[in-house]
Amino acid sequence: MEHTQILMKASEWQALQIRQQADSSYALVCGGTAVTTPNGHIVAHENYELIALIQREAMLWEGLDVTAVRPYSLFCTQNDFVAQGQDLVADALPHILAGHEPLLRAVPGPEQVDQMATWRCVWQWLAGAGLRLPHLAHGGVHDANWQQVQALVQQTYAGLTMAQRTGVISLFNRHDCGVLLPMMVVMGRCSSSAYVEALCMAQMAHPLFDTMDWAEYRTQFRFCEAEVQAVRDYIEAMAQ
Repeated sequence: MEHTQILMKASEWQALQIRQQADSSYALVCGGTAVTTPNGHIVAHENYELIALIQREAMLWEGLDVTAVRPYSLFCTQNDFVAQGQDLVADALPHILAGHEPLLRAVPGPEQVDQMATWRCVWQWLAGAGLRLPHLAHGGVHDANWQQVQALVQQTYAGLTMAQRTGVISLFNRHDCGVLLPMMVVMGRCSSSAYVEALCMAQMAHPLFDTMDWAEYRTQFRFCEAEVQAVRDYIEAMAQ
């Protein structure tokens, strides 16, 4: 990528405008020049609200950052990669599930009850298909419905919209959270706060595990929740 942060000067982000193009789409423009993704795709869409979402991001954060989980970075990921057939999650789903899915490795102690309570959206989704949340034992897979769960996740992911898959990819990369929780978010099966709580329990980054105090937890929770909400806002705007 040629740049990760753009329009960082006040004279730039304050000058941003939304202009309707000849094809009736709306483009984000700065000083007469169209804003682009790192790979050169113009930030434009037929939905005005999506471009306005990116414009507001620039105003609130004093510029645009492709490394942050915000509307601009999501737009870049979708147009520079997903739309070009480069979907790192789709290409590696079996590997991600088997080796990087924290929800399949509940702790053996009493905290497992608390974990399962916060993972309700996932196991209810699986139960609707007659399946249960697998537990992958160390050293190999020892779960009778593992293959069926894999197949369901792959089929469901393939049926997501491009914006939804972009959201899954971004959350997976940012939070190292596997794919199950991000999929629940983009499908509207859990709220932003429910996602964060489930993620913290999965990663044992929660005061119940004595890994942090409540003040630190609240700070991290709010920051992570804002990122998840950005994904939800982006998907909603793309669907309008």
